[in-house]
Amino acid sequence: MLYGERLQFAMDKRGEALGRAIERKEVASVANRSVQNIGMIITNAKGRDQKLATEAHEAVAAFLKVNSRWLLTGEGQMEANTQVNAPTELTPAAIELAVLFDMIPQSEKLSRAKAFNAASTAIMQELQDASAKK
Repeated sequence: MLYGERLQFAMDKRGEALGRAIERKEVASVANRSVQNIGMIITNAKGRDQKLATEAHEAVAAFLKVNSRWLLTGEGQMEANTQVNAPTELTPAAIELAVLFDMIPQSEKLSRAKAFNAASTAIMQELQDASAKK
């Protein structure tokens, strides 16, 4: 299943849960893209598996309440994991990250988290691409 097909499927499922259709213009607004761009992704207009850029992708996944990884790759469960799997004990590395995170000014926390997410997503995509070539 291509990204656009998963996107349409997620829109349909979220629409069912809300009791109304999720329109392309809503997704376009959340993604800060044009309705035409969303339509081209859904219909695979360019004949290749088009995806939204990281920030737009994450926003749409959150809006549709689906697992970001599933939407991007088709792997894992479609539903977003709403459970928090908090560890019973923090590792030294986790404690260090928490301390560093607390040192970031509140006004910069969101942009830093988005940058970290973008980098992680890009690395994951590169690893998947390399694995697919083997």
